[in-house]
Amino acid sequence: MIVDIQIGYWLLDSNNIVKCFNDILNYLNVQPFFDIKSNDTIQRGCYYLMLLSQVYEKLTSMLIMYDLWTLFINLEMRLVPILAAMRYRGIRVDRNSLEHIKTQLDDEIKKIELKAYTICGKVFHINSAIELRTILYDELKLDQLNGVNIKRTDIKGAKSTSESMLKMLRKFHPLPNVIMEYRKLNKIQTGYVESLIQWIQDDVIHTTWDQSSAATDKTINLRNLFIARENYKFIVIDFQQIEFRLFAHLSKDRNLIEIFQNNTDIFVTLIEQLQNEINIVDIDRDTVKRILYAIMYGAGPIKLSQELEIDVEKANKIYSFIIGKFSVLKSFPKDVIEECRSLGYLRSLTGRRRYFPNISNSNFQLQLQSERQAVNFVIQGSAADICKLVMIRIENILAAKNYDCHLLLQIHDELLWEIHDTCFQEATSA
Repeated sequence: MIVDIQIGYWLLDSNNIVKCFNDILNYLNVQPFFDIKSNDTIQRGCYYLMLLSQVYEKLTSMLIMYDLWTLFINLEMRLVPILAAMRYRGIRVDRNSLEHIKTQLDDEIKKIELKAYTICGKVFHINSAIELRTILYDELKLDQLNGVNIKRTDIKGAKSTSESMLKMLRKFHPLPNVIMEYRKLNKIQTGYVESLIQWIQDDVIHTTWDQSSAATDKTINLRNLFIARENYKFIVIDFQQIEFRLFAHLSKDRNLIEIFQNNTDIFVTLIEQLQNEINIVDIDRDTVKRILYAIMYGAGPIKLSQELEIDVEKANKIYSFIIGKFSVLKSFPKDVIEECRSLGYLRSLTGRRRYFPNISNSNFQLQLQSERQAVNFVIQGSAADICKLVMIRIENILAAKNYDCHLLLQIHDELLWEIHDTCFQEATSA
């Protein structure tokens, strides 16, 4: 049986990141029976094994006390060898295509920079929030001249240059749109393309999977750059509408549950209703999906108007209609927040805990942030648990059949396997 004490620690307190072994010792209040001053490698190794044994005993008792032991052993520890195998095998990458994309992005970014300078009539540091703030609010006065209320940053209280603020300003001047385009491409270049190139070894990237963190991004799809090994094929499975399905399950809303049980496309149904009942004609499936998810995670009419770039009156009309159809979209988040405020923590579908120390903070902004995180955790944390369970179950089935297939990637609600041609049909139907 594998026991990873770092993951056990994370289950007890996911808000604090472990930087070293001493962090775990301090958290668990483990006091060594004696200190060691010897520099002998074997003696020091034995000393730390003794400490590890103490940590294991204390960690085990705490996980049992907080009803986390079963989750730790049956889910997280079973996932460790799967993630290790994913990292060892890695995934092949088309390096030439990646280098070509990098060159294209470099050229496009330079063009956008030049366009921004031309619009402003001067050169400035396009990545500098301070310089951009000066141009937008002091020189162009876009907020004052157009009556736009700009949010202030939490740290210094300066006017924000965030994407949501730029979206509000771009109808009045071309610069905000150019800045948004620049940021998007620059993020793709530095955050994805250059990072991927850096990690290629012999045309393979060996991924690193961190069970004790949850940072993801959905900005770009680079799947076409990944290529299967010779005589292998890729197969992808995804969890359709997993977050909204979980919302229906957790909220116990009969209308939503019935929709999913009948395999009805809720987004298409709502398009027809929005068009016929309140005359919202310029809307498509993706927009309806964004609306439902935004409201599910706490967006009101104002936030909705910013997300969809429509006037508040129209956003309020859509919001009221959706809430009228599914009142649980408003009531469930309130219930989650109430429970969190009462307990100080929440549990996911599998019993995973997360504490929210700022849920009743006197600082209103910190309290709002905790409220959003609380609702996100219950839904997205449960979705992550289901994904892990599926990974373990499918890998067990495939291993029992001794198929030549390998799980390579897990990104959001998708899993990617690489399967040999000789067993592709059997494996995909297993």
